[in-house]
Amino acid sequence: MDKIPINRIILFSVIVSVLFALFIGLAYSQNFQMRYANYMGKMGVTFFGNYGGENNISFMTQDKQFHPNNRVASPPEKARFAQELKRLPKADLLLFLRSEKQLNHAIEAAKRSGAGSASALNAFNNLTPWGFGFIPSMFLLALILASPVSLVRKGIALVLGFLAIHLFLILKLWIFIQSFYNVAPQLMMQSGSFGQSIIPYLVNTLQSVSFNMIVAAIIWLMVTFPGTDHLKNLLK
Repeated sequence: MDKIPINRIILFSVIVSVLFALFIGLAYSQNFQMRYANYMGKMGVTFFGNYGGENNISFMTQDKQFHPNNRVASPPEKARFAQELKRLPKADLLLFLRSEKQLNHAIEAAKRSGAGSASALNAFNNLTPWGFGFIPSMFLLALILASPVSLVRKGIALVLGFLAIHLFLILKLWIFIQSFYNVAPQLMMQSGSFGQSIIPYLVNTLQSVSFNMIVAAIIWLMVTFPGTDHLKNLLK
């Protein structure tokens, strides 16, 4: 049995830790938290702005607002947004969930009754993009750069790794949105009894930074050391 190169493992761990701390420190010093929150908002409205065909989701930070189909918020909505954004922690992402189907029904009902205005139920929720996506992404970057492979292999791993981590983020965002609808009964999507029972547990797991870093490490192994004997490639 080959001897495990402890010194090499320690050196690799130190390099990863230094790179990771450097990336996080630079991000803090450049106020990158807000920029990343805006990036997540833009990505969210691109993939989930029109959710389920009859629901709209707006993504907002204290800096910018992203509405599906460039929809212009109504004056009452703008007032509510301002109120909710005041309570929003810095660099968090606020999600505004709105049912077009319900709103259309409310408009028709208002027309029939002669009411001067119509309103529909909606809901707010928020998440923290920093722990949701940025930290695992930077951990993945540190792992790839510290890996004892060629520059070409690192370049390929960076492209594949960030594609994979973004697919993971999109999947997580879908699960979070599904959970938001499930905790707002007036906007509930029909995810089925199994989906409604398992989603809360998934959300709790996906909120764990440790779990997200483990996923980043698995992605790193898959894209940096293709094949089955990852550990041998890492330690040789």
